[in-house]
Amino acid sequence: MPSQMYIFFPLLLGQALAYSQTRGLNWLIFGLAHLYGLLIQLYIVYANDLADIDTDSNNRTFTPFSGGSRVLVTGAISLNAMKKGTWLMVALNLLLGLVFGVFFQRPVAPVFVVGSLLLLWSYSYPPIRQSYRGGGEILQMLGVAGLLPLFGFYLQRGSIATFPWILIVVLLPIHLGCAIATSLPDYPSDKLAGKRTATVLLGVFRAKVLVMLLNWLSIGLLMANPYMAVGCRVRIALVPVIGNLVLLSLLQRADPGTKHLFYFVLFAILSIITLVAGLSLYFLW
Repeated sequence: MPSQMYIFFPLLLGQALAYSQTRGLNWLIFGLAHLYGLLIQLYIVYANDLADIDTDSNNRTFTPFSGGSRVLVTGAISLNAMKKGTWLMVALNLLLGLVFGVFFQRPVAPVFVVGSLLLLWSYSYPPIRQSYRGGGEILQMLGVAGLLPLFGFYLQRGSIATFPWILIVVLLPIHLGCAIATSLPDYPSDKLAGKRTATVLLGVFRAKVLVMLLNWLSIGLLMANPYMAVGCRVRIALVPVIGNLVLLSLLQRADPGTKHLFYFVLFAILSIITLVAGLSLYFLW
């Protein structure tokens, strides 16, 4: 459930942006939007566990943030049950997309839902299998920092014509950094499996430096945003700035399998969640 925050807050941000323009929310759509968030997360977890079962079996440096849910590796859930669960989530997501389209006059909603399903498929499965070919973190970034806020906004407004695209620019770097950070603990097993993650391609140290640089880029873009009061920008950026300073203090010691890397990933995640949550509260205020 903690990983639901990756999805909950971007969806909330999109709806908050719509609220800032209309000063109203459709609460039924709000609830169904976050039901979609839960269903798409379960699809991601189930499908990714299936795709990475061999790699996860060799993973000895996994953390609560990486290495899959471990239920297939430990035998807690059968392979057949996981396959059924994956297809059930596909069906429920598609059904919810049709509900938005038919009952709430959101005809593009099914396109968003199919797009979110295809992003994970492209990440983990042939013929694209981007997490193994390289660039999987970019797909994660586009899904969480792009598709989810845009979908939340569309569901409340019925259009994306007035969506403030400048905020996507702010969110993209730090989400890319978080995607790289969560791959850091899995470096040994990913390298063994031939995965071309950013961490495997760059090495652990350079990947950690890149995470921090991407975080600073998002913080800088936020502070340069002229559409928000300076005081609000400072308050929203405060925890990400502190988080990045913590990352700097852990840089030399955070290696796979160590508690230092656990905290490195934890503060990278806290930075991104507090940034998106802060923006959401600002636009809901």
